[in-house]
Amino acid sequence: MNCVKCGKQVQSVWKFCPFCGEKLKVTAQAKRADAEKLKSIINKITAEKEQAAKTEPENQEESADYQYSMGEKYYNGIGVEQDYAEAVKWFKKAAKQNHAQAQYYLGWCYDNGRGVGQDAVQAAKWYKKAAAQGETRAQFCLGYNYFNGVGVMQDYAEAFKWYKKAAEQGEARAQCNLGYCYATGNGVKQDYAQAIKWYKKAAEQGNMRSQCNLAWCYDVGRGVEKNEAEAFKWYKKAAEQGDMSGQFSVGYDYYNGVGVERNYTEAVKWYKKAAKQGEVRAQCYLGLCYEAGNGVVQSYAEAVKWYRKAAKQGEVHAQRNLAWCYENGMGVAQSAAEAKKWYKKAAEQGDKTAREWCKNNNVAY
Repeated sequence: MNCVKCGKQVQSVWKFCPFCGEKLKVTAQAKRADAEKLKSIINKITAEKEQAAKTEPENQEESADYQYSMGEKYYNGIGVEQDYAEAVKWFKKAAKQNHAQAQYYLGWCYDNGRGVGQDAVQAAKWYKKAAAQGETRAQFCLGYNYFNGVGVMQDYAEAFKWYKKAAEQGEARAQCNLGYCYATGNGVKQDYAQAIKWYKKAAEQGNMRSQCNLAWCYDVGRGVEKNEAEAFKWYKKAAEQGDMSGQFSVGYDYYNGVGVERNYTEAVKWYKKAAKQGEVRAQCYLGLCYEAGNGVVQSYAEAVKWYRKAAKQGEVHAQRNLAWCYENGMGVAQSAAEAKKWYKKAAEQGDKTAREWCKNNNVAY
């Protein structure tokens, strides 16, 4: 009904108009109209509740969201004791109801043998289901599987396809790998400009591998104008996150003054970080620093220590340098046998100095 004075719509249960204050004259017809309107609203709400009840599982445990939630709790040990087998049980229930995240986690469990026997084929199967629904992590993992032939036939074109889908959703690892596909021409026509584009996107998100790859492109001028300072910048970002390749490159740049002012002390600092992680080039170069006393107190014993680590990993220069140390008793007891052993190993890898030594000493390689 409406107020006779201001014309505003009012309820029949009101005595005065809340808009103008006029006393309302409520007719029986108006009361009936309001009652019918209220009844209609109540009926609509009741119908919506009944419809919702029909679509909801009678048992909460039948809900895919609930099942996924339980799987996540057991997987991460949230509020319950961590139990991968129990997590797999719940992920399976949800995955069978087409829950994308559960399908991804189930694939991950098969991939890594968590709570279930490791099975690359099953992993790929569930990654595919989740990836088809747009699950970004699953798209990346599926791309990785196709690229490396894990659980599926190797197919670079398929790898590129799934990396691209994930990369376009902002997945940094996929952006990095997509850049690599463009750089190498795997699954797509080689295009360094595109490689740089995707490396940058991933690098800006903190992806260490992309930071190193981008740095290398600046270092050699591949797909972008050569810029040693920019290369150093990206190597250092990766190095500061613990990437051993980045740490070696930062050490190398400091040692040689590439893109940054020469600083032997800084070079040794970064070589050490990388060497301790097993980076073979860093181990060899750190040995050189100790041998020459650059950025560190000169020590043949320390030089031998690091040459040996690198030599055992097959680093040819370290093998030759270690051989020289044994030949001359520098930092280690003189040993013709050990010298011969390491010169021969270096010669077998094509080192000219080692081959010359072998030739002069009648050592076959």
